[in-house]
Amino acid sequence: MPEVTEPTQEFVNSWKDVFTAVERGGWEFFGFLLLKVVLIIAAGLIIKRILLASFDRVMTRAGTEKGLQRFLKSCINIILWIILLMVVLGSIGIDTTALLAVFGVAGLAISLAVKDSLANFAGGINLLVSKAFVVGDYIEIDQDGGTVHDIGMIHTTLQTVDNRRIMLPNSKVMSARVINFSTEEQRRVDISFSASYEAPIERVQDAILHMISQQKRAYFQPEPTVLVKQYGESAIEYTMRVWCHRDDYWDLYFELLGQIKPALDAAGVEMTYPHLNVHIQGKTP
Repeated sequence: MPEVTEPTQEFVNSWKDVFTAVERGGWEFFGFLLLKVVLIIAAGLIIKRILLASFDRVMTRAGTEKGLQRFLKSCINIILWIILLMVVLGSIGIDTTALLAVFGVAGLAISLAVKDSLANFAGGINLLVSKAFVVGDYIEIDQDGGTVHDIGMIHTTLQTVDNRRIMLPNSKVMSARVINFSTEEQRRVDISFSASYEAPIERVQDAILHMISQQKRAYFQPEPTVLVKQYGESAIEYTMRVWCHRDDYWDLYFELLGQIKPALDAAGVEMTYPHLNVHIQGKTP
Protein backbone atom coordinates (compact mmCIF):
# COMPACT_ATOMS: atom_id res chain seq x y z
CA MET A 1 0.00 0.00 0.00
CA PRO A 2 2.05 2.99 -1.24
CA GLU A 3 -0.32 5.49 0.33
CA VAL A 4 0.74 4.16 3.73
CA THR A 5 4.40 3.26 3.32
CA GLU A 6 5.49 6.33 1.33
CA PRO A 7 4.44 9.01 3.89
CA THR A 8 5.82 6.84 6.68
CA GLN A 9 9.16 6.52 4.92
CA GLU A 10 9.31 10.28 4.31
CA PHE A 11 8.63 10.88 7.98
CA VAL A 12 11.39 8.46 9.02
CA ASN A 13 13.83 10.01 6.54
CA SER A 14 13.16 13.48 7.92
CA TRP A 15 14.12 12.25 11.40
CA LYS A 16 17.30 10.73 10.00
CA ASP A 17 18.17 14.10 8.44
CA VAL A 18 17.74 15.82 11.80
CA PHE A 19 19.98 13.29 13.56
CA THR A 20 22.59 13.70 10.81
CA ALA A 21 22.51 17.48 11.21
CA VAL A 22 22.94 17.15 14.99
CA GLU A 23 25.90 14.82 14.55
CA ARG A 24 27.56 17.29 12.19
CA GLY A 25 26.77 20.37 14.26
CA GLY A 26 27.70 18.85 17.60
CA TRP A 27 26.48 19.95 21.00
CA GLU A 28 26.28 23.58 19.98
CA PHE A 29 23.75 22.81 17.23
CA PHE A 30 21.82 20.45 19.55
CA GLY A 31 21.61 23.17 22.19
CA PHE A 32 20.33 25.62 19.59
CA LEU A 33 17.57 23.19 18.52
CA LEU A 34 16.66 22.48 22.14
CA LEU A 35 16.40 26.17 22.98
CA LYS A 36 14.33 26.74 19.87
CA VAL A 37 11.91 23.95 20.83
CA VAL A 38 11.59 25.21 24.42
CA LEU A 39 10.82 28.77 23.30
CA ILE A 40 8.24 27.58 20.76
CA ILE A 41 6.53 25.35 23.34
CA ALA A 42 6.49 28.16 25.94
CA ALA A 43 5.03 30.62 23.45
CA GLY A 44 2.54 28.03 22.22
CA LEU A 45 1.31 27.25 25.76
CA ILE A 46 0.80 30.95 26.48
CA ILE A 47 -1.10 31.46 23.23
CA LYS A 48 -3.17 28.33 23.89
CA ARG A 49 -4.14 29.53 27.35
CA ILE A 50 -5.15 32.94 26.00
CA LEU A 51 -7.25 31.38 23.23
CA LEU A 52 -9.04 28.99 25.61
CA ALA A 53 -9.73 31.81 28.10
CA SER A 54 -11.14 33.95 25.28
CA PHE A 55 -13.28 31.03 24.14
CA ASP A 56 -14.70 30.63 27.67
CA ARG A 57 -15.62 34.32 27.83
CA VAL A 58 -17.32 34.25 24.43
CA MET A 59 -19.30 31.10 25.24
CA THR A 60 -20.34 32.43 28.66
CA ARG A 61 -21.57 35.71 27.18
CA ALA A 62 -23.46 33.79 24.49
CA GLY A 63 -25.22 31.73 27.19
CA THR A 64 -23.94 28.41 25.83
CA GLU A 65 -24.93 25.34 27.82
CA LYS A 66 -22.12 24.24 30.15
CA GLY A 67 -21.89 20.70 28.79
CA LEU A 68 -21.56 21.94 25.20
CA GLN A 69 -19.02 24.54 26.31
CA ARG A 70 -16.83 21.89 27.99
CA PHE A 71 -17.11 19.61 24.96
CA LEU A 72 -16.12 22.31 22.45
CA LYS A 73 -13.31 23.47 24.71
CA SER A 74 -11.92 19.92 24.85
CA CYS A 75 -12.00 19.65 21.05
CA ILE A 76 -10.28 23.03 20.63
CA ASN A 77 -7.68 22.06 23.22
CA ILE A 78 -6.84 18.87 21.29
CA ILE A 79 -6.60 20.78 18.00
CA LEU A 80 -4.28 23.38 19.56
CA TRP A 81 -2.02 20.64 20.93
CA ILE A 82 -1.81 19.06 17.46
CA ILE A 83 -0.98 22.44 15.88
CA LEU A 84 1.70 23.05 18.51
CA LEU A 85 3.19 19.62 17.84
CA MET A 86 3.24 20.33 14.09
CA VAL A 87 4.96 23.69 14.65
CA VAL A 88 7.59 22.19 16.96
CA LEU A 89 8.40 19.32 14.60
CA GLY A 90 8.46 21.63 11.58
CA SER A 91 10.87 23.98 13.37
CA ILE A 92 13.50 21.24 13.67
CA GLY A 93 13.09 20.02 10.10
CA ILE A 94 10.60 17.15 10.44
CA ASP A 95 8.28 16.56 7.47
CA THR A 96 4.89 17.38 9.07
CA THR A 97 3.02 16.64 5.83
CA ALA A 98 4.04 13.01 6.09
CA LEU A 99 3.07 12.99 9.78
CA LEU A 100 -0.43 14.29 8.95
CA ALA A 101 -0.82 11.51 6.38
CA VAL A 102 0.18 8.94 9.01
CA PHE A 103 -2.35 10.44 11.47
CA GLY A 104 -5.07 10.27 8.79
CA VAL A 105 -4.49 6.58 8.11
CA ALA A 106 -4.27 5.79 11.83
CA GLY A 107 -7.47 7.79 12.47
CA LEU A 108 -9.34 5.79 9.85
CA ALA A 109 -8.24 2.49 11.37
CA ILE A 110 -9.18 3.64 14.87
CA SER A 111 -12.60 4.92 13.76
CA LEU A 112 -13.46 1.51 12.28
CA ALA A 113 -12.41 -0.20 15.51
CA VAL A 114 -14.46 2.06 17.79
CA LYS A 115 -17.56 2.69 15.68
CA ASP A 116 -19.89 2.10 18.67
CA SER A 117 -18.05 4.73 20.69
CA LEU A 118 -18.24 7.09 17.72
CA ALA A 119 -22.01 6.58 17.64
CA ASN A 120 -22.13 7.62 21.30
CA PHE A 121 -19.84 10.55 20.50
CA ALA A 122 -22.15 11.73 17.72
CA GLY A 123 -25.13 11.29 20.07
CA GLY A 124 -23.42 13.50 22.65
CA ILE A 125 -22.95 16.25 20.08
CA ASN A 126 -26.63 16.03 19.06
CA LEU A 127 -27.76 16.20 22.68
CA LEU A 128 -25.63 19.24 23.41
CA VAL A 129 -26.66 21.08 20.25
CA SER A 130 -30.38 20.22 20.35
CA LYS A 131 -30.67 21.05 24.09
CA ALA A 132 -33.40 18.47 24.63
CA PHE A 133 -32.27 18.70 28.24
CA VAL A 134 -29.44 20.43 30.09
CA VAL A 135 -27.45 19.77 33.25
CA GLY A 136 -29.77 20.15 36.26
CA ASP A 137 -32.97 19.03 34.51
CA TYR A 138 -34.98 16.15 35.92
CA ILE A 139 -35.67 13.69 33.10
CA GLU A 140 -36.96 10.18 32.54
CA ILE A 141 -35.39 7.93 29.89
CA ASP A 142 -37.39 4.73 29.41
CA GLN A 143 -37.43 3.33 32.96
CA ASP A 144 -34.57 5.45 34.33
CA GLY A 145 -35.24 8.79 35.97
CA GLY A 146 -33.01 11.35 37.66
CA THR A 147 -31.38 14.77 37.54
CA VAL A 148 -28.94 15.29 34.68
CA HIS A 149 -25.49 15.40 36.30
CA ASP A 150 -23.37 15.51 33.16
CA ILE A 151 -23.69 15.24 29.38
CA GLY A 152 -20.38 13.77 28.29
CA MET A 153 -18.96 12.82 24.94
CA ILE A 154 -19.82 9.13 25.46
CA HIS A 155 -22.33 8.91 28.33
CA THR A 156 -25.12 10.93 29.91
CA THR A 157 -25.04 10.68 33.71
CA LEU A 158 -28.17 10.87 35.87
CA GLN A 159 -28.30 11.41 39.63
CA THR A 160 -31.31 9.59 41.12
CA VAL A 161 -33.34 10.84 44.08
CA ASP A 162 -31.82 8.10 46.26
CA ASN A 163 -28.30 9.30 45.33
CA ARG A 164 -27.34 6.72 42.71
CA ARG A 165 -25.49 7.45 39.46
CA ILE A 166 -26.85 6.06 36.18
CA MET A 167 -24.63 6.25 33.11
CA LEU A 168 -26.49 5.87 29.81
CA PRO A 169 -24.80 5.62 26.39
CA ASN A 170 -25.62 8.69 24.31
CA SER A 171 -26.69 6.56 21.35
CA LYS A 172 -29.36 4.95 23.55
CA VAL A 173 -30.51 8.33 24.85
CA MET A 174 -30.92 9.66 21.31
CA SER A 175 -33.14 6.71 20.31
CA ALA A 176 -35.13 6.53 23.57
CA ARG A 177 -38.32 8.26 24.71
CA VAL A 178 -37.19 11.16 26.91
CA ILE A 179 -39.52 13.02 29.27
CA ASN A 180 -38.21 16.34 30.61
CA PHE A 181 -39.95 17.48 33.80
CA SER A 182 -37.96 20.72 34.14
CA THR A 183 -38.77 22.66 30.99
CA GLU A 184 -41.91 24.34 32.43
CA GLU A 185 -42.18 26.37 35.62
CA GLN A 186 -45.51 24.81 36.63
CA ARG A 187 -46.48 21.17 37.04
CA ARG A 188 -49.83 19.58 37.87
CA VAL A 189 -50.27 17.07 40.66
CA ASP A 190 -52.88 14.41 39.78
CA ILE A 191 -54.08 12.12 42.58
CA SER A 192 -56.93 9.60 42.43
CA PHE A 193 -58.97 8.43 45.42
CA SER A 194 -62.32 6.75 46.05
CA ALA A 195 -65.31 7.50 48.25
CA SER A 196 -68.54 5.77 49.13
CA TYR A 197 -71.60 5.93 46.89
CA GLU A 198 -73.55 7.05 49.95
CA ALA A 199 -71.57 10.31 50.21
CA PRO A 200 -72.92 13.17 48.05
CA ILE A 201 -70.49 14.14 45.32
CA GLU A 202 -70.64 17.81 46.32
CA ARG A 203 -69.65 16.99 49.90
CA VAL A 204 -66.60 15.03 48.72
CA GLN A 205 -65.53 17.82 46.38
CA ASP A 206 -66.00 20.53 49.01
CA ALA A 207 -64.00 18.57 51.60
CA ILE A 208 -61.04 18.02 49.27
CA LEU A 209 -61.07 21.59 47.92
CA HIS A 210 -61.08 22.92 51.48
CA MET A 211 -58.08 20.72 52.26
CA ILE A 212 -56.26 21.97 49.15
CA SER A 213 -56.90 25.60 50.12
CA GLN A 214 -54.73 25.08 53.21
CA GLN A 215 -51.68 23.94 51.24
CA LYS A 216 -49.04 26.68 50.94
CA ARG A 217 -47.34 25.08 47.94
CA ALA A 218 -50.52 24.83 45.87
CA TYR A 219 -51.35 27.33 43.13
CA PHE A 220 -54.90 28.66 42.84
CA GLN A 221 -54.45 30.02 39.32
CA PRO A 222 -55.13 27.74 37.49
CA GLU A 223 -57.86 26.75 39.91
CA PRO A 224 -57.65 23.32 41.63
CA THR A 225 -60.33 20.83 40.60
CA VAL A 226 -61.88 17.68 42.04
CA LEU A 227 -63.67 15.62 39.40
CA VAL A 228 -65.54 12.32 39.21
CA LYS A 229 -63.24 9.95 37.34
CA GLN A 230 -65.40 6.84 37.13
CA TYR A 231 -68.05 4.78 38.91
CA GLY A 232 -66.48 1.64 40.30
CA GLU A 233 -68.08 -1.55 41.56
CA SER A 234 -68.05 -0.49 45.21
CA ALA A 235 -67.05 3.21 45.20
CA ILE A 236 -66.92 6.40 43.17
CA GLU A 237 -63.42 7.22 42.01
CA TYR A 238 -62.37 10.87 42.04
CA THR A 239 -59.28 12.70 40.79
CA MET A 240 -57.85 15.95 42.10
CA ARG A 241 -55.72 18.25 39.98
CA VAL A 242 -53.55 20.86 41.67
CA TRP A 243 -50.91 23.08 40.05
CA CYS A 244 -47.64 24.02 41.75
CA HIS A 245 -44.07 25.08 41.06
CA ARG A 246 -42.00 22.26 39.57
CA ASP A 247 -39.60 22.26 42.55
CA ASP A 248 -42.53 21.69 44.95
CA TYR A 249 -44.10 18.83 43.01
CA TRP A 250 -43.15 15.87 45.22
CA ASP A 251 -43.55 17.75 48.51
CA LEU A 252 -47.07 18.81 47.54
CA TYR A 253 -47.88 15.34 46.16
CA PHE A 254 -47.16 13.58 49.44
CA GLU A 255 -48.78 16.34 51.53
CA LEU A 256 -52.01 16.03 49.55
CA LEU A 257 -51.88 12.25 49.62
CA GLY A 258 -51.54 12.25 53.39
CA GLN A 259 -54.39 14.74 53.93
CA ILE A 260 -57.09 13.04 51.82
CA LYS A 261 -58.32 10.60 54.45
CA PRO A 262 -58.35 13.10 57.36
CA ALA A 263 -60.27 15.57 55.19
CA LEU A 264 -62.88 12.97 54.21
CA ASP A 265 -63.13 11.68 57.80
CA ALA A 266 -63.81 15.22 59.02
CA ALA A 267 -66.59 15.55 56.44
CA GLY A 268 -68.12 12.21 57.42
CA VAL A 269 -67.24 10.56 54.10
CA GLU A 270 -66.22 6.91 54.05
CA MET A 271 -63.38 5.73 51.81
CA THR A 272 -64.63 2.33 50.82
CA TYR A 273 -62.63 -0.65 49.61
CA PRO A 274 -63.64 -3.57 47.39
CA HIS A 275 -65.82 -6.08 49.24
CA LEU A 276 -68.04 -8.99 48.36
CA ASN A 277 -71.39 -9.87 49.91
CA VAL A 278 -72.27 -13.57 49.71
CA HIS A 279 -75.93 -14.65 50.07
CA ILE A 280 -76.55 -18.36 50.64
CA GLN A 281 -79.92 -19.65 49.55
CA GLY A 282 -81.14 -23.06 50.53
CA LYS A 283 -83.97 -25.06 52.00
CA THR A 284 -84.89 -24.40 55.57
CA PRO A 285 -84.50 -27.60 57.61
